[in-house]
Amino acid sequence: MKTTTEGFGIEMTAAGAAALPSTRDTPFMEERRELDAPEVTLPTPQRMAEERYRLVAVRLEAILARRASNHAARPLGKLIIVTSPQRGDGKTTTALHVGTALSRALGRRVAVVDGDLSRPGLAPMLGLGSARGVADVLDGSAGLDEVLLRGEDGGPLLVPAGGPVTDRRSRGLASIVNTLREYNDVVLVDSPALCDAADAALLGRSADGVILVVRAGSTRDDSLAAALDALVDAPLIGCVLNDHDGRPEPRHNGRPTVWEEDE
Repeated sequence: MKTTTEGFGIEMTAAGAAALPSTRDTPFMEERRELDAPEVTLPTPQRMAEERYRLVAVRLEAILARRASNHAARPLGKLIIVTSPQRGDGKTTTALHVGTALSRALGRRVAVVDGDLSRPGLAPMLGLGSARGVADVLDGSAGLDEVLLRGEDGGPLLVPAGGPVTDRRSRGLASIVNTLREYNDVVLVDSPALCDAADAALLGRSADGVILVVRAGSTRDDSLAAALDALVDAPLIGCVLNDHDGRPEPRHNGRPTVWEEDE
């Protein structure tokens, strides 16, 4: 198994801040118009976690900047897939808070899309229940502009999953994502856990980057190994480790263990 990452190595319970780059260093940023959408209240993480999400955003920005090339015309916004080896690792929370940090702290135009149509997580996290979203756009019952929301106080554009579906309508997600890339600098897609579907791996192959979210004391070695195998052809750029207290994790046969990328 051979997987290359550029790495975050983030522990979400540690404190620390980072210098923020200028909000004017994104090419053609001024040409992107805002999409109108009703505002919603965003959940607020604890202060230490908020600083770490901001650090993830800064590192993600730096990685994307290193990969950027000069274009004669305005490029599409960058597509980042956020996934996890298994359910409950915190991928939805990570996607939302990193998107919020990119938008509020770095001044980027960001869209966060709930691409997990079988198990929607974004709308419940926002307290919206079964809000309309991606599934409604794909079945033709709503237009994209009708399901858009925006986080308050300069937060990101938000696209809920809509009603849970069990068929393969998620295959049409790419068209929605490409539309959003026309108007945003970064589009973060909260994809299904890799144990549930291959969607994240398939989307990741055409994305600008994949973020893998794991949880201390929960994500097992075999689940992580399977996830890395699934992402072997995808541009995996970093790992976010949730619920880690900074101490080494003891290893015992049969007990949950976690992987943390070396800096």
